[in-house]
Amino acid sequence: MQKLTPQQKQLVVQKLRQLRADPGFLEKYDRDGDGVVSEYEWERVRREVIRQVLREPSSRAFEVSPLLRQQHRSGLIGLLINHREGIATLLMVLGLAMMALDPGFYLSRGEAPGAWGEGGLFAQLTLAQHWLNWTSQGWSGFVTLLFGAVWGKWGHVFID
Repeated sequence: MQKLTPQQKQLVVQKLRQLRADPGFLEKYDRDGDGVVSEYEWERVRREVIRQVLREPSSRAFEVSPLLRQQHRSGLIGLLINHREGIATLLMVLGLAMMALDPGFYLSRGEAPGAWGEGGLFAQLTLAQHWLNWTSQGWSGFVTLLFGAVWGKWGHVFID
């Protein structure tokens, strides 16, 4: 079972108290009909309440969206959000420059390890890597370019 935060524990205790005060509590949770909720039955109730609390969005341990929706943003989050388009453009230009200046791009490629369409996905990725001939700088540039494109195009989805 997942460890609960103090706020979640407080919610669980509050919900258990509400259930205990409910007049239909005994009828609903007394499975064996002896008129008393046994330890086993109480444990089932407690686990059910914990699952309910963990499913509620308001009880999540950490949520980013309230931080991003604040009107007075400061620091790194504020910079990333307020200048999203400029940062995305900068990242894409930086990524393209890293790929273009990759020394492996200009080296000879040698014999290809296969042909397109032969082998599975790994073989195709190996062939693409051979064809691109990038070192870690080229791949880092590709990731930077990709992040810039995603942040520029869909960054508002994460914010608004």
